[in-house]
Amino acid sequence: YCATDHLHEQLMRTSDIYKKNYLLYNEKVYQEITRNKISSRHRMSYTLPVVVHVISPVGTAIGQANNISDAEIEKGLDLLNQAFANQGAFNAPNGQDIGIQFCLAKRDPNGNATTGITRHGSNVVNESMCSPGTDVNKDIELKKIVNWNCAEYINVWLVTDLFGLGFGCNLAGYAYYPGNTCNYDGIVQESRYWNSVSGTRITAHEVGHYLGLAHTFNGGCDNAD
Repeated sequence: YCATDHLHEQLMRTSDIYKKNYLLYNEKVYQEITRNKISSRHRMSYTLPVVVHVISPVGTAIGQANNISDAEIEKGLDLLNQAFANQGAFNAPNGQDIGIQFCLAKRDPNGNATTGITRHGSNVVNESMCSPGTDVNKDIELKKIVNWNCAEYINVWLVTDLFGLGFGCNLAGYAYYPGNTCNYDGIVQESRYWNSVSGTRITAHEVGHYLGLAHTFNGGCDNAD
């Protein structure tokens, strides 16, 4: 399951800044669509820098449990690019290359060379629930461990099994819509879903939310087409 709707509704109730920015963002999108009649002819191409923060229980070796290797992270990003380009295993006759690609960041916030991958050990992702688990309600605590400027990077936190919000251990990930403050902004996902075709469908789903897309059934839509 995806926790985005629940977290979005919670912030709409509790954060005036988020609510204002979210509504403003949607109004801008609406005005752009009605004014310019956006079509593929006007589409631009974008490459967005990503920093992947792997948060594991203290002492977890690289390549073990959720502390996946650099090669596995790179594979997951390659699959995500295929998904957004309608290529490879994600190719569909009615699909589209939407002109958005992702790369691991080459410079850190201080301008130093980086792989675009950080690794941290923390008890935040070592809850006994789900053995080990990461509590969605500790979202802010998780992001305090490491968080690069959200105006310059897409922050992705790869964690242990997510739980909370009444979903038990059945959560796969979540993201926030545009307009959030940097202490919330970004994507949180279980590491085990990062580097496979089926898992990439979850990554693409959460990136969709990050870029402003709601669930297709939101607002009572029946998703019949």
